[in-house]
Amino acid sequence: ELTSLSIETVRRQVKKLEQDNWVSYSKKEGVKYSASEENNKYLADTFNVKEIQSFGKLLDIIEKYK
Repeated sequence: ELTSLSIETVRRQVKKLEQDNWVSYSKKEGVKYSASEENNKYLADTFNVKEIQSFGKLLDIIEKYK
């Protein structure tokens, strides 16, 4: 309801996330983030690379104004 997506679309996407080990689902607890170690590593590696690149750009800008 909050996303304006159909229930079926949300159900399919949650099922895919569950199959890919990103979330778990139960009727009692609903959808919970529970990524596998492999997926958590992927997130950490992906975001760390982007953060390092952004930080490098920031340092370049700071260096120009020294």
